[in-house]
Amino acid sequence: LGIRPSGYRAPWWEMNWHPPDLLIQRGFTYDSSLLDGDVPYRFRGERTDGDLVEIPVDWGLDDWEQYAFYPGWTGSGVIESPAKVREMWWLEASAHHAEGSCFVLTNHPFISGRPSRAAALEQLIADVRKLDGIWVTTLAEIAAHTKKTVTEIRRIPRVEAPPVISALAVPTAD
Repeated sequence: LGIRPSGYRAPWWEMNWHPPDLLIQRGFTYDSSLLDGDVPYRFRGERTDGDLVEIPVDWGLDDWEQYAFYPGWTGSGVIESPAKVREMWWLEASAHHAEGSCFVLTNHPFISGRPSRAAALEQLIADVRKLDGIWVTTLAEIAAHTKKTVTEIRRIPRVEAPPVISALAVPTAD
């Protein structure tokens, strides 16, 4: 396609301490894998100069949680109605708008691309566009804006897990 990716999203949003440094080294500008807020921010890796913009996500704004069901593997067993999902996402979008925060949907083409779901998503986007002062854009544009306007660069401290206990003492009845 001739378009170089500028951002990353970890599969299942499961991140460890290595990707930020690797992404910075490879020239990425943003990550969208962490579920730790509603406003984009900048953060640095552990060993590399430079920083990334984090555009936080939320499981409630992921179509997977609403529509995906694979027996024996994932899902609640309930495939939601597109009308219910649209209402839930509209309430979220309205609340984010009121708070001045970032509403980030995650949609998979093979899930939200089904006809009734795509129609509900189109209706949601049309309604969101009517909100006063809303900016509907790409994650790359959000990252560029954040890089220009946010000067604080966070360092996310690494928390070391306690050593694994190899034996468990079980009290015995005397």
